[in-house]
Amino acid sequence: MSEDLASLYNGAVRLLNDFQHHRDRRIIDQAVASFHMAADVTPADHADRGMVLSALVAAHMARFESFGETADMDQAIHWGSKAVEATPIGDDNRPGVLSNVGMAYLTRYQYQRIENSADLDQALRYCTEAAQWADTGQWGAGKLLANAGLAYRVKFESTQDRADIDESIRYLEAARQAPPVDETEFIRNLGNLAGAYHIRYIRFRGRADLDKASEYWQQAEHASTGHPDHAAMLSGLALAYRMRHEQGGPDVDLDEAIRLSVQAVREADDDA
Repeated sequence: MSEDLASLYNGAVRLLNDFQHHRDRRIIDQAVASFHMAADVTPADHADRGMVLSALVAAHMARFESFGETADMDQAIHWGSKAVEATPIGDDNRPGVLSNVGMAYLTRYQYQRIENSADLDQALRYCTEAAQWADTGQWGAGKLLANAGLAYRVKFESTQDRADIDESIRYLEAARQAPPVDETEFIRNLGNLAGAYHIRYIRFRGRADLDKASEYWQQAEHASTGHPDHAAMLSGLALAYRMRHEQGGPDVDLDEAIRLSVQAVREADDDA
């Protein structure tokens, strides 16, 4: 990167990171504007253009997820397509770019009231291609694998095809085994995996799936103590205990489900 481009890009990254902590609209607006400026000064044939555009996608999606303006989602996909075009096969940045853009398509598919199968197809295409390049022993692989797993889980919600939820769990199990980038990724990978096992249990009633969901939600609840995601993990674990009771488990399972649910509500209220 040139000095000017690096300064713009690094400044935008700092703003995006600051926004993740403070959730201030002014900060994310500055981050988006800075990434646009970085994109504007990055030549079309620059080796880092795909990475810069992918970061712009992430900024637009962060603003959409916080404030719900669909223009940001559409902008993310517009620039995401250009990011993919700018990142050829063999480029080290390509898996991350594909996964990032794939999740933007998946978000738009989930957000729209009228299902757009083209968005889901594109999400699956990008996320699975990215996951194919993931080495489970490599830093950052967990996110690529988890995103593919989430895409298949969303597909299953539409198709109810056993093969789709099986594929989701396969990717999410691989993500769990990959070294996490940070505590949040570790917790969410466990929670997503527990959720996938729970979904398969609800549809196909295999008791082993309920046991797996319980196991991973319990690990996620323990790992997330003091973390903002703790209330969500408590809720998941409470659901597993309630399901176990409904399947003939002891009354202590129901007692534990109630206790965890009350704790989850209390923590969620404290965080509000």
